[in-house]
Amino acid sequence: MEAQKTLLRSAQKECFNEEGRKSLKNFQVFTDNDGILRLKSRIANEDELPEFIAPLILPPKHLVIKPLIEEEHLVLTSMQELPFF
Repeated sequence: MEAQKTLLRSAQKECFNEEGRKSLKNFQVFTDNDGILRLKSRIANEDELPEFIAPLILPPKHLVIKPLIEEEHLVLTSMQELPFF
């Protein structure tokens, strides 16, 4: 998990430098305790996971991000195949 955080921070620094931050100007962005950029959302339900309430910002074209998304997709897809009962 710490390795993923390090990769995310690195990718965000590369893609959202001063020039890249301009693409985020219409959003409420903050840095979490792990140094990862996140969006402030309108969702404020305390029962929800913090990752849902304040999603992290993924640089769409970064080479490190695509495999992370694919891995998560595979995990979630395989979970859907499990029997409900």
